[in-house]
Amino acid sequence: KVAAEGDGFVVEVSIVLDEVIKAKELQICDFDVKIGGTQWNSVGIVELEAYAEELSAGAVNSVAELVAKLEAIEDGEVAVDVDKFELPEAPEGYTIELNGADFEQIIADDLTVTHPLTDKEVQVSYKVSDANGESAITKDITYIVKGVHVQEAGMNEKPVVIPEIQEWYSAEDGKMKTSILTTAGYDDSSLEAIVDEFIADYEAVTGVKLEKEQGKGGPGMIYFNKDAEASSGEEGYEMQIRFNGIEIISESVTGSMYAAQTILQMVTQNPDELPVGIMRDYPRFEVRGLLLDIARKPIGMEMIREIARTMRYYKMNDFQLHLSDNYIFLENYGKFGTENEAFKAYEAFRLESGLTNEAGESPTAKDYSISKAEMKDFIQSQRALGMEIVPEIDMPAHATSFTKIWPELMVVNKVSPLNSNRPLVDHVDVSKPEAIAKIKEIFDDYTKGENPTFDAETIVHVGADEFVDNYTAYRDFVNEIIPHVKETNTVRMWGGLTWIDDGKTEIVKEAIENVEMNLWSSDWADGKQMYDMGYKLINTIDDYGYMVPNGSMGRSNAYGDLLNVQRIFNTFEANRVKTRSGYVSLPSGDDQILGAVYAIWSDNIDKHASGLSESDLYYRFFVLPYHISSLTNFRI
Repeated sequence: KVAAEGDGFVVEVSIVLDEVIKAKELQICDFDVKIGGTQWNSVGIVELEAYAEELSAGAVNSVAELVAKLEAIEDGEVAVDVDKFELPEAPEGYTIELNGADFEQIIADDLTVTHPLTDKEVQVSYKVSDANGESAITKDITYIVKGVHVQEAGMNEKPVVIPEIQEWYSAEDGKMKTSILTTAGYDDSSLEAIVDEFIADYEAVTGVKLEKEQGKGGPGMIYFNKDAEASSGEEGYEMQIRFNGIEIISESVTGSMYAAQTILQMVTQNPDELPVGIMRDYPRFEVRGLLLDIARKPIGMEMIREIARTMRYYKMNDFQLHLSDNYIFLENYGKFGTENEAFKAYEAFRLESGLTNEAGESPTAKDYSISKAEMKDFIQSQRALGMEIVPEIDMPAHATSFTKIWPELMVVNKVSPLNSNRPLVDHVDVSKPEAIAKIKEIFDDYTKGENPTFDAETIVHVGADEFVDNYTAYRDFVNEIIPHVKETNTVRMWGGLTWIDDGKTEIVKEAIENVEMNLWSSDWADGKQMYDMGYKLINTIDDYGYMVPNGSMGRSNAYGDLLNVQRIFNTFEANRVKTRSGYVSLPSGDDQILGAVYAIWSDNIDKHASGLSESDLYYRFFVLPYHISSLTNFRI
């Protein structure tokens, strides 16, 4: 018997049996409850837990309980004399592993600690498992990793560049006069291309032409030192600015290139002097990029190369080229009996194709296209400078460039369930085996053969978004095409598996493992659901990062002419993904959280033409880093 309390209910009841009873089911009955003058024989139970034995103080009974206990940890600290990160002690029957740190350059996957120059905040998440195989990941838990120095007041402050330098320490208040710099030196021949580019850019900014010299460093030099033992990671570097010169240490060409961009940004602000001090710099996220729709708006290779160069200046490293698409508003042309009128709408596939139909017609755009040789050279030359070029061929929707050439493979006599006037002539009918075979052939044209346009190191984007016809056939397409392209290349795709879900067709693990996904809409792909499935995620959410230029110069959260950069600066995080019930933060150091991309879409063409030029689009690319440069503490 338990007496009621408060407003007629007991908040917590503990029942200890006199003897052990082994059972698979537990039934609670024979209630005798009296409230006022009313007698009740039932009761509401909000939560029930059954234990094999009485829990000792501080013990846990489930993975969820242990996760909650870990997440309740207040900010931890890693002392300066600790060189191995210590995991929390796991209760009996449980294991606790490091899931990841957002700055693996400080707390590595093998738990090695590299102490920063001064104290630095690092986010850590854990994987918790029990003996039955159940596991869960904690949210980010903050640790302060103590630095090897304490920055004294009055010394040189950290230079302001975009993105913010991760670490800085100075024991000086004096400056290095740039007039002493005469030479750009380097020790490894792989750095020569970076040094050549730096010398040209340095002259453009300062008017000073540096000499080039391979060998050892010395006074009056900006010296690039490639060292496999450097501690700042593949894209990181250490820079020492002394009174008599600058030395850069990095394990890679990419890290050396980013160090050069930091110097260029500093001398652009002050060409006469630089603060003496030490910096360590590295990215927080692996992918920092731009998606550019060059299908619906022709953009020349000269402008594309200029954009890539400017991206590197701001330490962006992922340039996704949307190569195939068509005018969205096909209802402006016809449907059902007149649906073929929609083939008059603007469409373009910007890449040279080796395939034709029986009439000898190619899907390649006639107004402007890029040759296979030029695309191959662009991909490989940019990679050598630290830039990933990701070509995207969008299938099986947005595909009028292909259904126009092979009309026997298109979806016939149907309209979109989202717009009853819009014909689906831009959809490849993936329920047909011959359509799947053609899509494979289209990708094979670039990924296979003796001299593939997309070599094995190229990430290939297969599209896979906004298909609104046969959901089962679509999921079969995903299950077949992604493993096929994975035979030669890493695959990226658009998130659409929340919307396009027949509830029956499971996505096979070969179409998930190591596959990258652009999260662009929580309706089409719930970010948490895609994370739980196992996809590697790139936050491309329209709510923050979609521009659809129209010339109005208005700022919007999504689909406007310009981005709302203040909102992006204040609240956007690459690991904060949108779900159908709102935003959730995923562990920032998790291997599945790759980073973020913002997008410029050329929807306003054809009967919605805006009249914007490629230079106008360049401005909209540049507007994000340019406007954020007026804000402080910007980090990627």
